[in-house]
Amino acid sequence: MKNSIERFFIPVLIMTITWTFMAACSSELNAPSIVRGGGSGLVRILINSGQAESPRARTVVPENPLFTYTLIFTNGSEQVRNESSDEEILVELGSGNWDLRIEGKKDGLTVAESDTVQINMVYAEEASPQTLRVVLHPVIADPSLPDGNFRYDIRFDSGLTVSESLLVLRPLSGGTDPGPIDLSAGGGSGDVSLAPGYYRLKVTARRFSQIAAKGDIVHIYSDTQTEKSYTFKPEDFADRIFLAGTAVSSGYTPVWMFFYEDEECINQIDNAIVVGGEWELFIPSSLDKIFIKTELEKDGTLSFSKAEIYPAGGGSIPAGGDEHISLAVEKYGIRKNPMSGGNLVVPSAAFAGEHVSITVNPNGLYHLRPDSLRYTPEGEAAILIPWTTYPISFVMPDNDVVIDAAFDSDMIRISSWAIKFPAGPLNAEHIPLNYNFSLGETEVTYELWYRVRMWAKDHAYTFDNPGTVQDTDYAPGRTPASLGAQRLQPIARISWHDALVWCNALTEWYNAQTGSSFEPVYVREGNVIRNSTENTTTINAKSGANGFRLPTSAEWEFAARWQGTKRDFPAAIGITSSGTQYYFTPGDYASGANSSVSNNTETSRVAVFSETETLRVKQRAPNQLGFYDLSGNVQEWCFDTNGSNREIRGGYYGDALANMALGRANSAGPLRVDKFTGFRIAKTE
Repeated sequence: MKNSIERFFIPVLIMTITWTFMAACSSELNAPSIVRGGGSGLVRILINSGQAESPRARTVVPENPLFTYTLIFTNGSEQVRNESSDEEILVELGSGNWDLRIEGKKDGLTVAESDTVQINMVYAEEASPQTLRVVLHPVIADPSLPDGNFRYDIRFDSGLTVSESLLVLRPLSGGTDPGPIDLSAGGGSGDVSLAPGYYRLKVTARRFSQIAAKGDIVHIYSDTQTEKSYTFKPEDFADRIFLAGTAVSSGYTPVWMFFYEDEECINQIDNAIVVGGEWELFIPSSLDKIFIKTELEKDGTLSFSKAEIYPAGGGSIPAGGDEHISLAVEKYGIRKNPMSGGNLVVPSAAFAGEHVSITVNPNGLYHLRPDSLRYTPEGEAAILIPWTTYPISFVMPDNDVVIDAAFDSDMIRISSWAIKFPAGPLNAEHIPLNYNFSLGETEVTYELWYRVRMWAKDHAYTFDNPGTVQDTDYAPGRTPASLGAQRLQPIARISWHDALVWCNALTEWYNAQTGSSFEPVYVREGNVIRNSTENTTTINAKSGANGFRLPTSAEWEFAARWQGTKRDFPAAIGITSSGTQYYFTPGDYASGANSSVSNNTETSRVAVFSETETLRVKQRAPNQLGFYDLSGNVQEWCFDTNGSNREIRGGYYGDALANMALGRANSAGPLRVDKFTGFRIAKTE
């Protein structure tokens, strides 16, 4: 909810946290207490909450541990401590990076604690607090802590006779090993004192040649009773064998093993938790092979390996079981199809469920074609990968994939040699352009502007204005990644001088990227200009230079009007050049339109106008040559002079309908900087 009176700092992104094991939910949360820290941002802390959100929430926790909590917030030398008995706590913090650690206390003694959690409070107007889930784990390093009490109750259905039954509690972190407990003595129920920590609980029972096994992870708190009960039924028993082994993957933590009868992993046999890289379980002895998938954790994200067959290389599972199984934990493969005009940087493999990041590297003046970035799981249909937000990524499926993309040139070549064309609002015949040229498919985007400007600043270039996007004054010079989809809006708030200097920088950047040797166009007294703050002397376009530049007003209009040798609509203007009839769009039309600007619907199809802000490029239909936004979005600098001013063509996003007419021209001083004006590039061929 927007708040027009107060402004808050809120945590936009909370650092992912990996917990050793997640505690089960406690009783229903009380109303939150509000802790005032003198800052201006809110964050809601939920303690020991979220069992349903984690596959690892297998921990047994006392129903009511009767803790009080100490929350310790640290920001450099500043420390804020708060006490609470609630498990939902609303805290107000100042801006900046905070470290949070929570201690759980019982009778004044710290018996549980959280890992350190990082919170980033940044400026925003959103008043709603972000939610942070924090899980406590027992303190096990202090040998002076009193033991906890574990009560077990193991029952067997009436009439069910077992020959032996054992309970084993194996310490996983700290703790003590009480040794196997014979359940036939004491009727299957009892108590045992255990040091605080995590324990793997396993109950096995034998009935003739059949075995039943059940188990879990038990979390023992100091000076607190924890309970667990099982009931065995006849259907729990089967002929079983014991398997155990290790699972290791560099950079990842294996957490669960899943066992299946089939390679498609549809018919699951059982699962087993992994502790310290080790796992164990009983499986039916009738199986001669199984398929195993590993669930892994990295930075709080869970993913899955490829299914691996056991035994590897054929054969059958040993009749006596196997306690030395070693798994490779394989990833799914990622392959790229060949592509020209650019390249994608992606990993060669990933686990299922991982976010696979893609870096797009266009060659020179190429761009990723919209809706061309896709991944295709083996044997399935292609899936589109959205590319309007950064970072570009997709979630790896449980299958090998192939990545496809296409790159298009940012420039479109125009064959204009010796072709006469109409110009201006009255469609007067213009003398031919006695050369061919290329023009930018779109207005220069913020992304391209920023990429070249950053390179140029390291190569002796200086810009008077850093440029920005959208109908605002906010944050000029921001990185494209921080703007998300707005990085594809046209650059604005740059002067005519900035545009010329950037075109020279683009030429030298392009040469460095591609090994080309294009010559910068704009010079002052014979020297290439690289500083747009030096704007008081005459700038010339060097004759014969073939680098990137601003279009002339005539070039702009030729590209905006051209239809070709076929008349697209009756009002198209026909002009004969060298014996060939060519057709052009009238001057009172928007570029690409089939009706004049009096037709709102048709003009809206090709032009951005009557809007409150610029749009991303290519949000309207292109004209006949494939150019976008020659009418509307931002008006565009041309090189031509008009007295002391410089010509501007095309109209802008906030203009009226009539100003989308392509024959209309405007002008402004070369130092003008506003939110309406950008440019596109040209190049003589």
